[in-house]
Amino acid sequence: AALMGCERTTFRNNEVWWRSAVTAGIQSCLDIQVRGSDTAGYSTYWIYNNTAYSLSGSASNISMATIRTNQDTANLEARNNAVYGVNGSATRQVFRPLPFFTIANAVESNNLLTVPATDFTDPGSDDLSVASGATLIDAGTTVPVYFDKGRNARNGTLDVGAFERV
Repeated sequence: AALMGCERTTFRNNEVWWRSAVTAGIQSCLDIQVRGSDTAGYSTYWIYNNTAYSLSGSASNISMATIRTNQDTANLEARNNAVYGVNGSATRQVFRPLPFFTIANAVESNNLLTVPATDFTDPGSDDLSVASGATLIDAGTTVPVYFDKGRNARNGTLDVGAFERV
């Protein structure tokens, strides 16, 4: 499962699951493609408050965003994203460029890449809302995301991931 976007796209409040083995052991929540016709300064992507949850033991690389670009003009900002992977030895990263592609001007902050399963209310029943006492609570930074996936207002210090603890 992947979301795709191009040119000046904001990805926010998404939750992405993987339950089975993956090709080449790679899983990515968002698949961002920068077209060859894009010009410098126009390829900007904001990746805010998303949750990626992998139950695949074969995932050797879990990332919030795979970037496919043939130029060095992508401006990427990722904040307040949460990643869980059942394979504790999997490589985790916010941005994963494909071979021969580069990422320029990447900003990352307040992303939690090794979130414990206990931070979610009931992942076995597909409930990735924030559990009481979770490390996700108030671990975010201010971004222009005013509601969470459940349409709850985000106030004060933001939680990391797609849901705000209410």
